[in-house]
Amino acid sequence: MEPSYPRIDVKYLFILTLWVILTFSPCEGREEVTVDTIYGPVKGFSIHSHYSAYERKRINVFLGIPYAKRKSQYDDFQREFRFKKPKKPYWGGVWDATYYRPACPQPLWYVKQTVPNFSYKDVDEDCLYLNIFSPQRTDEPSSISPSLYPVMVFIHGGGFVYGAAQQYPGVFLAERNVVVVTFNYRLGPLGFLSTGDGNAIGNYGMWDQYRALEFVRDNIKFFRGNPGVVTLFGSSTGAAAVGLHLLSPRTVSNLPTLADGISDVQFDNILYEFLNDRDVEDLTNTVDALTFQYTYWPQPKNFSMVRQRVIDMMSDYMFGTGMDEVVKAHSRFNHTYVYVFDYFSWNDYLPRYRGIAHGQELQYVFGFPFINETYKDLFGVYPRQYYDYADRNTSEYMIALWTNFSSSGQTEYAFWRQYFPKIWNRPSQFTTPKSAQEAQEVTNFKTATWSLMSVGIILIIIVFALCIAMCRMRPKDY
Repeated sequence: MEPSYPRIDVKYLFILTLWVILTFSPCEGREEVTVDTIYGPVKGFSIHSHYSAYERKRINVFLGIPYAKRKSQYDDFQREFRFKKPKKPYWGGVWDATYYRPACPQPLWYVKQTVPNFSYKDVDEDCLYLNIFSPQRTDEPSSISPSLYPVMVFIHGGGFVYGAAQQYPGVFLAERNVVVVTFNYRLGPLGFLSTGDGNAIGNYGMWDQYRALEFVRDNIKFFRGNPGVVTLFGSSTGAAAVGLHLLSPRTVSNLPTLADGISDVQFDNILYEFLNDRDVEDLTNTVDALTFQYTYWPQPKNFSMVRQRVIDMMSDYMFGTGMDEVVKAHSRFNHTYVYVFDYFSWNDYLPRYRGIAHGQELQYVFGFPFINETYKDLFGVYPRQYYDYADRNTSEYMIALWTNFSSSGQTEYAFWRQYFPKIWNRPSQFTTPKSAQEAQEVTNFKTATWSLMSVGIILIIIVFALCIAMCRMRPKDY
């Protein structure tokens, strides 16, 4: 006789299976959040903090909020919007801000490095949207006027040709009690073409950025951001855009054998080609000066070191010299801080000889070492390497560095200013002019330093003299 088994209703089995799937879904705990802005309500979602120590903290996420008038709202989009300044947005009902909107037209390869599923359906001229990540503490008492958090607005780089806000989710920065804003802006000819007359004045991408900053100024308080404490930061051309906004009244060839090093003959060829392309007038003296500066004199024919010096030279030309001039100019009028990111992960996808690449710190500032399957599903961002404990530690450090600066406007890392006060005595065209009080402090420091050195020298002489006297006083055995 065959054993009898209890019959299971397929309907209930399906419901049970569905319940299990929902229970163990990566988006478990996702809740709907609605915020009112001056343009209308916005619906986003909140997720749990990834820190176990912050179990009562959530992050409110709003993706794809229009900060300018949309493509569909123009009668003649090409005539009224293309090569024109953006206009203020509006929408009816509740705006759905639970998913990313298209990036601005561009070649795909740049964004696909971190967003593998990025395709042509993800780009459109209707691209002027921003994303907001704000902290939410569930243990806070309810208040009519809750405290506001510092705001960090990030402008992506990419040579004004590539890039998208989707590459930089701000959830990990927001966990440190700051509100993070990222946004798209028009790129390439659609963003920067100019005919030199009134038909196309150019810099539409910059006007997009200005419109996004206006949106932040007028609405960020509804997301618990403090419009009076905003840190504008960027990478590469995004950083250049930050500098342009500060100034605005409104706000070498590829080297196929690089991995094997570079010979001194190749170095000379690179140098001459580099200078000829730039029409240098005094070519001979310039070549001599650069050769002297960028030759590794202990081993001038060491291919690896020649390669390193070429990298140094191009880094100075493309980034270092301009940055140096900007920092010197800014330091004349305000406190200016500079850091050098020199951490190289042993898991890095780049070969070691390339050193720390331009923009390499962004993955640590935006917490890429903490991105797991949940965040990959949520934001579509896939890190390009494996991260270990040291990488996550570095990311913690960089996040703390930036968010602390955003909150206080200062940094605790003032080694050069504290321990090398002679830097303050440089001519005023190179650094911040000193006040009388600062000059007196430097004088006092020098006086104290020389006094201590004098006392130390005297003590050394006395000890030496005592040693000689004691040696002479020892009994001699004749």
